Amino acid sequence: MKFLRLIQESLFCHQQDVTSEQVLIENAKSAGLDIEEFQRDIHSQSAVKALQCDI
Repeated sequence: MKFLRLIQESLFCHQQDVTSEQVLIENAKSAGLDIEEFQRDIHSQSAVKALQCDI
């Protein structure tokens, strides 16, 4: 939930482009996520498929 909160703050408070990979990585670091795993996940086809199932 911390990552989601940081993304929302980036978008609504700081008017940052939350589709930017750099913004996502900065927020992931701030949330204490494993950055290597995060970067692998955002580029994986399984993540794309999971997102499509949620839409």
